[in-house]
Formats: sequence, C-alpha cells, structure tokens
Amino acid sequence: TKADAEVIANSLGKKICQMVLSRFIERAKLSQYDNDEEEDICSAPDVIMLVAMSQHAPALRIIADLGGTSALCMVAGEGHIPALRALLKNAESSVVLQAEGHLQLLKLLTEDNIDTTIETRVAAMELLAQLSRERGGNQAISEAEEECIEVINFALHCIGALEIAVEEEVEEEYLDVPAEENAEDENDMEDEEGETQEETDNEGEEQEVTEEPVVAPAAVTRRKKKKQASKTEEVVNESWIKPPPLPPPAPPSLPSAEKTRKMAEKNKLQTKKQEKENELKQEMKLKYACLSFLSYVVPVPMCLQELSRHGKLVPIVHELSKTDDLRLPSLQFLQTLAPLATTCPILDIDVLGTVFIDTLMDQNTTAMDSKQMASQGLAVTILDFTSKELQEKAMVAISTLIQSNVKKCAVQRSMSSSDQKNRTLLAKLTFTLTMIVRQVVGATHLRSILESKDLLVSLVHLVEWRYDVRTAEQQQQQQQQQTKKAAKKVDDTEQFLYWNGAVSQALSYMATIFHRISPTLLSKLQSTVLTIARPGKAPRKTSNFVTSLQRVVQPPLQDASAVLAAHQILGNLQHQQG
Repeated sequence: TKADAEVIANSLGKKICQMVLSRFIERAKLSQYDNDEEEDICSAPDVIMLVAMSQHAPALRIIADLGGTSALCMVAGEGHIPALRALLKNAESSVVLQAEGHLQLLKLLTEDNIDTTIETRVAAMELLAQLSRERGGNQAISEAEEECIEVINFALHCIGALEIAVEEEVEEEYLDVPAEENAEDENDMEDEEGETQEETDNEGEEQEVTEEPVVAPAAVTRRKKKKQASKTEEVVNESWIKPPPLPPPAPPSLPSAEKTRKMAEKNKLQTKKQEKENELKQEMKLKYACLSFLSYVVPVPMCLQELSRHGKLVPIVHELSKTDDLRLPSLQFLQTLAPLATTCPILDIDVLGTVFIDTLMDQNTTAMDSKQMASQGLAVTILDFTSKELQEKAMVAISTLIQSNVKKCAVQRSMSSSDQKNRTLLAKLTFTLTMIVRQVVGATHLRSILESKDLLVSLVHLVEWRYDVRTAEQQQQQQQQQTKKAAKKVDDTEQFLYWNGAVSQALSYMATIFHRISPTLLSKLQSTVLTIARPGKAPRKTSNFVTSLQRVVQPPLQDASAVLAAHQILGNLQHQQG
C-alpha cells in the first residue's frame, strides 16, 4: 500500500538503492570475461522491492531525495515496463534528467542486445517525449548525437516516414538432400498410397455386402396370416383405450469431436482477434509518442537538420492528422515546424497552411485542442502564404469559427471541472482567432471578409457578453464559491484571462476599421443585442454595444488596451452621429 511504501522507503530505501546499483556494477565487471550465463537483474528481490515502492509518488519522492533515481533509471534501461511506468507517472522530469535517465532510454531504443516488446518501446518513447518537453530536456537528449539520430529515425520509421530495409534470411532446408534420396522417398510414398487405396476399396466392398436388404420368404402359410390379422385387429381395438407408450428418454449427448474442434477453432480465432486489436492499440500509442517526441526535439538545429532530409515528412503527417487518435500530436508537430518554415527549404508554407485550414473547417470531428494547435500554426504562417486565395480561404474559416465560438460562450454552463476546461480551451481558441484578424487587418484583398456584417456582429456580441452585468456577477460568485470550497476548487482565472484578451483584440480591431463602416451597418451594430441561453430558464438579453463600451471605460480600469480602444470607438460614434 501507499503507507507501507513510504515506511519502507524511509527505513530501507537507501540500502535497497545501493544494493541495486551494486548489482549493475558487478555485472559490468563480469562483462570483461566470457560469461554466457547472464543474471536477470529485474527478477532480483531488491529490484522488485524498489520498483514496487516507486509505484507510489510519495515513496518515489523519498527515494529521489536519497539519490535513488539513478538506480530506478538503470532498471528502466533494462526494458522493465513497471519501472518505466513509475518514472513516467510519478517522477519529476528534471530529476530524471539529472540522473541521466534519458541516456538509459536512448540505449534501450537503439541497442540490439536488449530484447524489447512493443509495450516496452511505447513506455520508453512516452517517457522520452515527456523528458524532451522539460526545459532543456531536448538539448540534453541531443547531446548524445548518434543515439539521438537513431531514435529520430526510429520515430520516423514508426510513423511511416522512413523505410528501413530488413534483409530476411531464407532457409533452404531441402536443397542439401541428394536427388536419389528424394526419388526413393517419392517411390515409398506412392507405394503407401497404393496400399491405402486397396484397403479402402476392400472395406467398401464389405460394407456393400452387409447393406443388402433382407428378402422375405416366398410363401407364408394361411395360419400365420390369420394370426397376424388378429393381432392387428387387437392393436386397432385397444388403441383408442390407452395411448401408445412414450419412447425411452434419449441418452445424454456427449460433445462430438467435430463440435469440440469447432469450438477450439472459434476460441483460437477470438484470441487472435484480441491479440490483433491489442497490437493495433499499442502501435497507435507508439505513433502518438513518436510524434510527441519529434515535436519537442524539432527546435534543436541538429534534429531539424536530420528531419529536413525527409522530403515527404509533411504530407505523411498530414495524412496522420486525419486520424482521430493521431490528430492532436500530428498538428502539434506541424505547428512546431511552422516557425521554421521560412528557414527550412523542404517545408512548403502553403502545404502547412492547407493542413491548418482543413482542420479549422472541420466542424464535426475535430476537437477543440486540435483546432487550437491549427490556429496557432496558422497565426505564424498566414502572412507568408504565396497564394491570396489560400489567405481568403483561411479567413473565411476563421470568421466562421469566431461566430460559432461567440454563440457557445453565450450559453451558461455548469461549474464542473470538465465543462470549465472546455470553456478555457474555447477562450484560448477565440483569443488566437481574434489575434489573426488583427494581424491581417492591412490586407486590402481580405476586407470583404474582415468587414462583413456577420463577423462584426459576432465581435460586438463578444464585447456585450463579457461586460454584461450578469457575467461580471457570475464571475464574482464563482470566485467566492472557490474560496469557500477550496477542496473542490475549479480555477477559471486562465479562462477569463483569455476572454479578456480576446475582447481587447476585438475592440482594437474595430477601432482600426470603424471609420470605414457604412451607416447602415453602424446602425445595426449599435442596435444588436446578444441573447444568452440559460438551460431550464428563459433566455435573457445583454446590454447594447454602447452601454457595454461605457462599462469598459468606467473605473476600475482592467485592460488599458481595451479602455483606449473603447474610448476611440465611442468618439467615432459621437462624431458620426453629430
């Protein structure tokens, strides 16, 4: 249990770690000699005890304080799955890097003398991806240059971007047999087949003889006929008095050999099917871990140089992004490549942009976090597109998505942690999309999209929702509930941080283009009011745009950018009305 693990770690943790390390030192000394019988370290009692304690985070922290992380990393380097899982789940990445655990993982994935299963490779790649995400982790991994390049090629092979030629040895078992012996064997087989055929024919003749019908006697006496007739009459006369006797119960049928064989084959097929499904799941996990690892090591120049040797990398990852299970890591990898597209010759910015645009346009199956990755990649690449048509397509997708997000934010939700997490993702995505709108405001060929009525009305509704009186009260109530119920705290500070940023971006953008808005559209923006849906209650309406702007500029002032933009918009409205 957790308590037992802590007690053992405090009392015996240091001694157990020393025993484990001494085993590896002793094996290293014996490796100088020819010793065919190598000890299985992972089955030693002290190693088993160390791994068992490490399954609990408090005990592993005690072991780390005692300097025992290196012992656990060496056990993980043997391909021990429980040790790998313990480091992945309970250990701090910085501590594992200090213990040079990444070197053990690189050795595990590159050396041929270590037998690894697909589950071992999945656990090792997941842990390596987690270490590379740590600050300075990708640089530490790249310092082992040869092993790092081998692991990168292994990851590319797993996702299908690199073909590794494997030479298969063909065993010719029958080529060494002389031709004369082959001829004699064939003659013996023919004689045996002939004898078997004769025995089968004889058995068939015997069966034909026994199956001949029995012939009745040619004549039957008159007396016998009378006796048979009288017996028949008695049976007929008595048949209406009592029913015929029931047939004897059939003996219990035993499963035949054929039925047993079919059941065995069915179980065998079911087992093979389950094994195939488990293998496919493990392969999907391995691809996910490989894509995550590649995403974190891309910024390292040596790793980028190695990746740039594969020209079909982006199209292959694009195909992987169409799979639901691999969409997020694929987009994360491409989003990491986006800032490097201008310096890396193999990366086509338009191809990357197409991937991001297709993700944003998919309204049915794409999750919110995947759209966030795509929007971040699009924010980096949209100004470098060589095609104006592609920029227009991108802005149409962004405009549609902003309108959809504003409608979602206007629906009151519950206080559950999962719902708050989704609303935080929604706020992040909306902020990124409004930031892109600000980026391309100077593109004249995009004005018809950027200054459309639907987009501007959605931006006005966003401001009205955020500075509505009820929204502010709801935020204060949530903060008070979080203070009272600290145990069930749901932190929404990050959510409102991004909502405030999105509103600030929207106001700054509208302040930039407000002088070009037609009087008809201006009247529409001043009169439009957002309707907030409330499950189980009647919908309610927010204040109009002008009232919301006046609340923005009232003290206490929260965002200087939003306040200045609101002042400018109010000034333009007064000037046009005056």
